[in-house]
Amino acid sequence: MPAYAQDRDVEVLAPPVPEFPRDAAARGVQGQCYVRFSVDAEGYAFDLRASCTEPIFCNEAKLAVSRARFSPKLIGGVPTIRSNIVYPIDFILSEWNWLLFKFVPVEAYEPGPTEPCDEIAVS
Repeated sequence: MPAYAQDRDVEVLAPPVPEFPRDAAARGVQGQCYVRFSVDAEGYAFDLRASCTEPIFCNEAKLAVSRARFSPKLIGGVPTIRSNIVYPIDFILSEWNWLLFKFVPVEAYEPGPTEPCDEIAVS
């Protein structure tokens, strides 16, 4: 089947911008999440599910993706729902954490395996 000039996959217009959870920063916890979701014909994310190395990041990862904006998938120039998109989000403390005013070595961080988060609705 030939591809049409008006065909395109979902594109990120305004990327997810997560906030580092204060409790995680206070404890020096870092992590990685993978958020699986769909994008509707208007470019909004829905049906969000997250898997994270640390549960403390689950809600913020989903919130960040829910606030992001996307251009919808086009098939023959018609906006279409796109499912099964995965967006990685890293929660890494910067070398100088201004919230805590202390030095945190970034080099020491290696994410572990991710676990599915409890499914809590994001609004």
